[in-house]
Amino acid sequence: MILRATILAFLLLAVPGSASADWRADLDTAFRAGLTEEPVLYREVAEARPSRTRAGTLRFLGDSPVLDEAAVPAVFQRLSDGLDEPGVRRALAECLHRAPSEWDAARLALVQSDASAEVRAMLAAGLRWMDAATAAPAFERLLLDSAPLVRAETVRTVARRSDGAAWASLLIPSLSDASPDVRMQAVKALAAVASGAERAPIEGLLNDADPRVVKAARRALR
Repeated sequence: MILRATILAFLLLAVPGSASADWRADLDTAFRAGLTEEPVLYREVAEARPSRTRAGTLRFLGDSPVLDEAAVPAVFQRLSDGLDEPGVRRALAECLHRAPSEWDAARLALVQSDASAEVRAMLAAGLRWMDAATAAPAFERLLLDSAPLVRAETVRTVARRSDGAAWASLLIPSLSDASPDVRMQAVKALAAVASGAERAPIEGLLNDADPRVVKAARRALR
């Protein structure tokens, strides 16, 4: 609790509100504070390795130090360093889904800048719980990401939000995405959150070139 209070104090002094334009400086300050107060934990985070699940996905499980709430600055630092392989960075990103809102600036910066599409997609999934006003511009940019994986995950994430219905209009352009995976996810997402006129554009996918998209559109319009 002392460590968390110290980190919060540094972040709140650095910038009013929940996000900071200079997120790297804030992260460095919080990381140094944590390293001073929890040197063993921070060393364990630096050395931690994820486990491989039966599905072949790398994840930090159980009592991994990476999952300790006090380790959040160390996890962000390790992720932002970009020295781990993409699979490990993806696992680190998953651990940050429920990070407190004072880390939104760091999360938004990394979701747009990480070199790996699978890492960006995992960070995008974490926006499911972010404040709507903060997440809105990020969703708009991520729906234009160069990687179909990221665009598809962003569509899924928008639909999974508790306020998903309010975002339906944002998803409609994804029905025309160049990737059939994204178009299929857009159909499923709109079927889940849209109503009335916002569902009408799905009809245009009944003649899509990809049979998976056509199947999804038929189901959505039943």
